[in-house]
Amino acid sequence: MDSREQLLSQVLSALPNHFEFYHLGRVELQSESCQAPVESSAIVFRIYGDLTALVMISFSKELDVSTYSELGNILVSKIVTQLSTQTGVGIMVSPPSILEPSQIENIVRNTNRIIRRTYAHFYKNSVIPVDTWVLPASLEGVGYA
Repeated sequence: MDSREQLLSQVLSALPNHFEFYHLGRVELQSESCQAPVESSAIVFRIYGDLTALVMISFSKELDVSTYSELGNILVSKIVTQLSTQTGVGIMVSPPSILEPSQIENIVRNTNRIIRRTYAHFYKNSVIPVDTWVLPASLEGVGYA
């Protein structure tokens, strides 16, 4: 296993199984990936320090970006806390960056090592899929919004 695969494996093991999203319901890791909405928004966070990776979340374009940015903040904070606890490394998280559709396509097209998982956000009587992607942070040419 090379260092990128090892890093992605560490991040995968740090994904929380579930968490509460304030008064907005529960978020749970699904055993199978759902199909992401065709029209989706995406937000990316950079984990950096002793380890580096990108965590991108995508969700239906109809949903509120600020709400799902906060969901992403909680998710990535939990990942970083778990990684720090497991490995003792010093790492931080960037603020969220909203991606343009062309940037999302560029990431997917130019990355061959992607870990993709789906979380379900349970809110009232709705189940909202949130696709979560863990990518190597070597995508400098992708650019941010």
